Amino acid sequence: MCIRDRIKTHNDQYFAENAHIKKLFEETKKENETLLDQTKELKFQLAEYRTAFETSNAEIEVLRTQLEETCSENEQLKELIASIKHELEEVSEAYRKLQNKHCLLYTSPSPRD
Repeated sequence: MCIRDRIKTHNDQYFAENAHIKKLFEETKKENETLLDQTKELKFQLAEYRTAFETSNAEIEVLRTQLEETCSENEQLKELIASIKHELEEVSEAYRKLQNKHCLLYTSPSPRD
C-alpha cells in the first residue's frame, strides 16, 4: 500500500469520525434544547405549585385561627351549660321541696279529725 492510499484511508477515517462526532453533537444539542424546554416548564410548574402552597398555608392559618376561636367559644358554652345545669338542679330541688310541702299539706290529718 502506497503512502497516498494510506493518507486517503486515514483521511476517510478522519472524515467519517468527524461526521459521526458532528452527528452526535447535533443529537446532543437537540437533547439539550429539549431538556432546557422541560426545565423551563418545570420551573413554571414549580412557581405555580409554590404559589398554591403559600396560598394553602395562608388558608391553613386562617382555619387554625377559626378553630382556636371555635374551641374558645366551645369552652365558654361548656361553662354556660354547666352553670345552667347547676341552676336547673337547684330549681328542681326547690320544686321537689315545694311538692313535698304541698303533698304534706293536703295529706296530713286535719286538726278537726
